[in-house]
Amino acid sequence: MNTTEFLSLVLPAGEHYFAAELRSTGMVHHHASNTEELAARIGKRSKSENNIYYSMASYKQESYINAKGKTKQRTQENVDKLRCFWVDLDCKGKESDYADQTAAAAGLKRFAADSGVGLPTVVFYSVCVKRCTPFNGYAHPLGTGEALVKYPVCVEAVA
Repeated sequence: MNTTEFLSLVLPAGEHYFAAELRSTGMVHHHASNTEELAARIGKRSKSENNIYYSMASYKQESYINAKGKTKQRTQENVDKLRCFWVDLDCKGKESDYADQTAAAAGLKRFAADSGVGLPTVVFYSVCVKRCTPFNGYAHPLGTGEALVKYPVCVEAVA
């Protein structure tokens, strides 16, 4: 499976996607019109020393002017479609973080029970817990839980 095929599996249909490059000066967003272009942008930038991320959403437009007259791109208001719901539960030792991964997982379990969303796929990283719940009709073709552990790139993408 190549990067384009992978992105086509995890991203919703759309015409506007973004890769984000974390530079020393901050986050720089790179627009792509389709998954092929997004894969090419990710591939080109992955050769640098910078971390590269991609958004799990498709967007309505490449950019827009908000009510304050500022040009915006990757915002909640501009989201067109999502294929899953995700949340990061940080365990970095800050006051607002969970004390550790065990506490974060327990909090997530309480949230799942209280909200009725069901138990999610949970991915543990060194300093946080990530959760992914595929929407009905958009389940990941590789499955959930143990199946994703066998595919680290998928775990990172759907988390």
